[in-house]
This record gives sequence, structure tokens and C-alpha cells, in this order.
Amino acid sequence: MVIVDTLFSSLAPLLLIIGIGYVYRRTWLSKQSLWDAIDSLNFRLLIPALIIGNLLEADIFSIPAGNLMFLVFVALLIIAALTSVIGLMVPGLRRDAPAFTSVFQTATRWNASIAIVVCTVLFPQNAVSIVAIMMIAIMPVVNALNIWLMVRWLDTANVSPMSVALKIISNPIIIGCFIGILIAGSGFEVPTTISRSITLLGEASIATILLSVGAGLKFADLRKQVLPIGLACVLRLVVAPAMVLLGGLILAIDPTVLMIATIAMAMPTAANGYVVARQMGGDAPLYSLICTIQTCLSLVSIPIWFPAAYTRFHPSSPDRK
Repeated sequence: MVIVDTLFSSLAPLLLIIGIGYVYRRTWLSKQSLWDAIDSLNFRLLIPALIIGNLLEADIFSIPAGNLMFLVFVALLIIAALTSVIGLMVPGLRRDAPAFTSVFQTATRWNASIAIVVCTVLFPQNAVSIVAIMMIAIMPVVNALNIWLMVRWLDTANVSPMSVALKIISNPIIIGCFIGILIAGSGFEVPTTISRSITLLGEASIATILLSVGAGLKFADLRKQVLPIGLACVLRLVVAPAMVLLGGLILAIDPTVLMIATIAMAMPTAANGYVVARQMGGDAPLYSLICTIQTCLSLVSIPIWFPAAYTRFHPSSPDRK
């Protein structure tokens, strides 16, 4: 099946690089100071470059975007609200702020790069534009939500509204979102030399983040973290795409657009949240476990979502005739 082959070829390299990071952390690159420096470089330079580069390449004018942006924005808010409510109801998470922030991050973040690859293979004509619209709607909001949550929950020494606002707007990832949206929305043509430099910096973040995720893996914690891992996996791989699918039905969104949006929203969490957890005091080992497990489980969950959406919405499906 095409989707299984595409998923494996897209996700297997990520798992392999995570595995390399795990081995290197325990053999040749065992000094924590080295990984701290890598995480700092990613957080302050490479991840913002990745965000800016993705937003600069987003073609948001090729298809009607209003309903789709509203749909994924509301779906994200529902997932965030569900995660918060469940987190407050679970005693272990309610008492463990770093763990809760990692569950929140892994439930709300999604891997847009893999979404573009998978959806482009399945729907060559419209996938890039549709995923780009989703990125515009989700990326700034999800980063703002997660960074606000971590500042508010983890920095208990100084939680005045002004201090929280200053920490959010001075965060390198938020600055990257703002710059990317500003340039993409203005239609300004960035010189090739600059745009290519930004792209190269962003591409450098992908492998280094995955290596850091592997370096942070602690399988000894797996048994103790079954509940938060399970919660994050269900919210990210099951509830999130279900919200988009149901919302798209209510809003009567174009069937092909809705298929692409559903499959894109079913992607596992993005690895870059691990660096955010490391730099801002979240539970980074838990994040790395959830990220790795979600990536493995998505090899099963996404092939289930695709035929479900295809059978229900594709014009050539027998169920639509």
C-alpha cells in the first residue's frame, strides 16, 4: 500500500537518527554540556530559522483558506482545553508541572514536515498548499500556547502578567513565528541568498533535534510514565484528527481538502518541542519518550485514518456513489 511505504520511508529515518543519538549519548558523546550546547543552538537559532523558512515557502493564496484555518485553529484549542482539563484531573500530572507541560506539548504539536511528505504523495496537486495553510493557522498559536504554559507553570518565582508577556514575546521561537508571518503575509520577495541561508539553517535543526531526542531517552522511566504517555498518544494520534474530521463535516469543507487536513493532523508530535522542554524546564525525558512512541504508533494509526477518510470523502469511492 502506497501510504504504508511512504510512512515507513518518512518515519524510519527519524527513528534511526533518534537511535543514533541514544547510542552516542551513552558512548562517545557522554558529556551533558555538549548536548546542552546543541539544544541551546537549536532553541535560539536553528528552530526559529526552520519556522521562518517553512512560513516563507507557504503558498496560502492558491486555495480558499478561511474555513480551513478556522477549523484547525478551533481543533487545536479543543485539544489544548481537553489536555488541560484531563491534566488537572489526573493527580500525578496536577502535581508534576514539568510532566504536564510535556504532555501538553506532545498533544498539541504536530510534525508538519512529515505531513507535507505523506500528503504530497497521496494528493500531489493540493497537499503542500493545504498543509501550509494549516501551518499558518497552527504554528504561531501552538508555540504561543506552549511557551505561555511553561512560563506560567514552571517559572513560579515571577508570574506577573507583564513578566509573562515579556518572556513570551522575547522567546526566539515566537520571534521566528512573527517574522515568518510578517514576511509571508506582506508578499515581500526575500533575496535568494538570504532565503537559502535560512533554509539551510532550518534543515540543520532537524537532525540535531532528533539526535538530542535520542540522547534524552530514558527507557527506565517508561513503566512509571504509562499514563501520561498514553494520554498524549491518544490526544495526538486519535482525538486531534477526529476533531478535524468532525469539524470539517459541520463546516462542509471540500472533501479533498478535508482528507488532507485529517491525515496531516494525525501526524505524531514534532521533535523540536523536546528542545523547548530542555531549555524552559519541562520534562525533557518524558517528551523524548512520547515523541518516539508516537512516531512508532503513527505507522499504524495513519494508515487507518487514510482509508477511513478516503472511503467517506473521495469522489471515486463507491460509498459516495
